[in-house]
Amino acid sequence: MRWNLASSILMSLWSLALCHTSSIMSPATVKRTLIFLILVLALCLGALIALWSTRQQPARLALAPPGAPTLRSGEPMQLAEGFVPGGPFSLIDHDGVPATLERFAGSYIWMFFGYTFCPDVCPTALGNMAVALDALGDLDPDKAARVIPVFVTVDPTRDTVEVLHDYVGLFHSRLIGLTGSDMEIDAIKQAYRVFSARGEDIGEGFYLVDHSAFTYLMGPEGGFVAMYPNEFEPQGAAASIAKLMDENDQ
Repeated sequence: MRWNLASSILMSLWSLALCHTSSIMSPATVKRTLIFLILVLALCLGALIALWSTRQQPARLALAPPGAPTLRSGEPMQLAEGFVPGGPFSLIDHDGVPATLERFAGSYIWMFFGYTFCPDVCPTALGNMAVALDALGDLDPDKAARVIPVFVTVDPTRDTVEVLHDYVGLFHSRLIGLTGSDMEIDAIKQAYRVFSARGEDIGEGFYLVDHSAFTYLMGPEGGFVAMYPNEFEPQGAAASIAKLMDENDQ
């Protein structure tokens, strides 16, 4: 109702302005005045749309299923039945050493897929992983020592061993970067249900990569434990991982 009232008021003002300007002003002045009025009406319309969207937000949030993690939650995601990512892989780490799933046997792998040229999502996720890992260390140093943070590139063309070596140290001293051939990266992406697609070249060989942004927690035997959404809350995630480790180790 408020929207209809506001629209009616704007249209009435517009009609009055047209009649007034056309009767007492020169053609050039009328043109400038109309342009100004169009800009004012556009700003008013934008403000009304923003107000309407804000008022609708609580209704949209209410549609979330009960118990579902909200944005910035530290809780793992609720996955569809039968969705079980994970599997063996054969890659190389940021020191050029072969890395397979068996190499991490006995430890929990906290794994994120991205690329080093990512401007926002990847640095945020890796930063949150680093904070959460340190928070887990404050809760239980023994548990934190058993969790290995891993960054798997979805852009092996640019993310060479040398590039990864310089990149992972920016986030955490224990973070391991993994790369490989296109075929090897495609294989692990398929196993872990990871989406990525290279965008068009922006210039001078630079391009962005669209990709999913979930963080996977894999168990000591390589099995799937949990998956966390993008922009999880680090302190909450640390507590969640500690709880999952207790449950999984029983």
